[in-house]
Amino acid sequence: MSQFLEKEGHFMKALALYGLARLAGERTLYALYYVLKGRKANQTIQDVHLFGLHSYYRLFPDLLREHWTEILSFFLAEKWIAETTLSAHTPKKTYSLTERGLQVLANAKERYELDKWLGMDASLADWEQLESFWYKLHLIVQTTSHLLQGKLDFYPVVQNRQVQKWVRQQLQTARQRQLWMEGLYRELHATLGEFPGELQRLIVNQFSGVGQAGLTLEQIAHKEREAVSFIRLKQRYVLTCLYLKALRGRPGGTSLLASLCEGQAAASERLTQSAKETWRLLRRGISPEEIAGLRGLKVATVEDHLVEIALHQREWDPSRYLSAAEQARIVEASQALGTRRLRALKDYLGPGYSYLKIRLALAKKEGASWG
Repeated sequence: MSQFLEKEGHFMKALALYGLARLAGERTLYALYYVLKGRKANQTIQDVHLFGLHSYYRLFPDLLREHWTEILSFFLAEKWIAETTLSAHTPKKTYSLTERGLQVLANAKERYELDKWLGMDASLADWEQLESFWYKLHLIVQTTSHLLQGKLDFYPVVQNRQVQKWVRQQLQTARQRQLWMEGLYRELHATLGEFPGELQRLIVNQFSGVGQAGLTLEQIAHKEREAVSFIRLKQRYVLTCLYLKALRGRPGGTSLLASLCEGQAAASERLTQSAKETWRLLRRGISPEEIAGLRGLKVATVEDHLVEIALHQREWDPSRYLSAAEQARIVEASQALGTRRLRALKDYLGPGYSYLKIRLALAKKEGASWG
């Protein structure tokens, strides 16, 4: 047991250091923690897109703040990171990686192939879609297995009612059932066959069926003699690859796996509920100040919604708040300074550039690159 705990601790430190390197000098030491937890706050969502942290988002929803603090304390004690002041205008602190920390990170990247596992396609809309895809796959495999054996009485491995309803809809008619029984194994075999055996086992060993109870990630980690957190990351990698392959479908034919995807959510569906309402009012020509009054919100909250809309609504024209020339200037400044830190950009650009303009320009640029 101590051996597995040691592996877990070692990998979590490598994963944390890799992610912290993305945010060094830009955010506080706890910004990555909120990403790993999957916090739905505007700032966290924007950080995911601005700093390419899609593979980190909601990776460990049960991560305790105390555990994260322990990791940070270790990094500081070992002088892998050093705290610095975020700017002269705020008491908040950021950090930088030391020479020693950079060397540790280089070794960790090589040992764990972090660039591979964390370099996933950012076009995936969000974790919820991926999670839904996995639950549907898990339950349709179990159900099809029982149908093939003529055993219709079993306890579903997935208790989510929406997923259960989807499976029932897929298997309503004899033709549909036959299609799944004949085609699912063939498609899975062909798709998973593109991965090395280690990754095939990671997915297949979790499936339940007639005479087989799926293994948990913890059980798989013990079998593979790896850290549970590393196994979880590999699962995220494989599922992302499977999802994107299924989403694109199979040219010239019908893909059963593609039907597990609800498709990329419409851009408006990626917005939070509150931002959707702001978007609805914006399209009616109502100003942010008026929206704030109508909805009983702070203007700053509505501005957060504008940034969210800029990320997800590619067709939205923000020229009322930000000219094309200003947007180009902000993006150019961000690239020249090598930072997305708002205060640094505002100091560089001068009083004519508000925080809202800077946030919108960065969000619009990022939205164009992945939306």
